[in-house]
Amino acid sequence: MRPPAEPVSRGFQPNESSTGAGAGLNPRRDPVEACLMPSSRPKVPRWARRAAALLPLAAASYARADAVPPLPTPFGAPAEAEPAFASRAGGYSFFDRPEPSDPWTLRIGRWQLRQRAAQRAGLIPPFPSQPPASLPAVATEPARPAQGAAGGASLAASYEEFVNGRRREIAGQVLRWVQAEAKTRFVEDGPIDHWPTLPEVLTANGDDCDGLELLAYHALRQLGFPDDRVYRAILRRSRFDQHHMVTLWFEDPADPWVIDPTATITSQLRRLSELGEWVPLKVFSETREYTVTAR
Repeated sequence: MRPPAEPVSRGFQPNESSTGAGAGLNPRRDPVEACLMPSSRPKVPRWARRAAALLPLAAASYARADAVPPLPTPFGAPAEAEPAFASRAGGYSFFDRPEPSDPWTLRIGRWQLRQRAAQRAGLIPPFPSQPPASLPAVATEPARPAQGAAGGASLAASYEEFVNGRRREIAGQVLRWVQAEAKTRFVEDGPIDHWPTLPEVLTANGDDCDGLELLAYHALRQLGFPDDRVYRAILRRSRFDQHHMVTLWFEDPADPWVIDPTATITSQLRRLSELGEWVPLKVFSETREYTVTAR
């Protein structure tokens, strides 16, 4: 997985050819990203400038057709505020609004559009509906104080631990299955780092980390994990300037579990705090995008 080209600091990068139809354009740079370069760059095709300008309108169009919350527009804020469970404890703030110049936003937004289009076309099974965050009170008598069995934990705490224990077992099974599949289905990207949709991964019978990770992400969602607790995430190891895509499950809002599809970082189900020099940059889903910042 490669980081996106930064649209401001790096400037336009011409290729070796200075003549012909492709003169002045870098074949490794996406044309939409190229059209977002500073005005000092050489002129880019009109269609590329129009595509960048119409992307926010396309996002709004998909949202109206689906009757769902709108997508974040490129270089804009996320469509929703941070999840209700978000914690201010721990070493990271996971759900901050992205900066307008965030170089990841355009790439994430393009994937979101294509993923949602695949969902609208029925190519991706719908996720199970989620219960509301809180239910209205229906008690007909005053609530009694919570009491544990023989002075132990309350029934509510015991129930929550049981459910999360089962989810940890499921997450471990998903992790082992995805890593086993990745041993024979890992396919390195070519000159362009393409982020596929789930149907594209299944049709191609494999992909690199940003495609295989979708298998873990979708499996957890299909198996009933709450949609505001499971996200795709981009991690970075600064010493080697490496980037990697993983799935994060926020059982603990301050320290999520990491599902690494290719065992590049870890072959086991581990907390993010156990990964050492790998730090999170972004968390996102089909409709949400957040920036992770250190506290």
